Amino acid sequence: MVSQYRIETLFLSQEDLLRAGCLDMGMAMEAAEQAMLAYQKGDIMFPEKIVQIFNQDTQARINCLPATLLPEKICGVKWVSVFPENPEVHGIQNLSAVMILSEIEHGFPLALLEGTLCSNMRVGTMGGIAAKHLALLTPVKRRAYSPVFQRVRLFSADG
Repeated sequence: MVSQYRIETLFLSQEDLLRAGCLDMGMAMEAAEQAMLAYQKGDIMFPEKIVQIFNQDTQARINCLPATLLPEKICGVKWVSVFPENPEVHGIQNLSAVMILSEIEHGFPLALLEGTLCSNMRVGTMGGIAAKHLALLTPVKRRAYSPVFQRVRLFSADG
């Protein structure tokens, strides 16, 4: 929130995001599909990500992924650190992320979010969206995609 005399920035921890339902795959898929449609319409600015690789052998890196939602007048950046050796060498996770959201009328920050779960959910969401749309194919189109389907292992909730 922006007031005349001070900048108020909301901080959302991983626990805050869990309470808000960030692991709701249906909600995540709907949001991602809406974002893809908005991008297609030109309502989202989505420049190339910036990648800083610190170790060529391990590919330890930080990715900076900016985007702007033009109708909402919100700009954000996802800062993702990827250190593939962490689990084996240090016994800790290999990926962590934070997100910063700002309004674009005055440029003030609105929120700082712990973004690791959101980043992980986005990865799963994209696979879910692909599966959803491939499942809707007609039999003729399904045959055309059969080489793809032969390489996909189906899982059920039962295991």
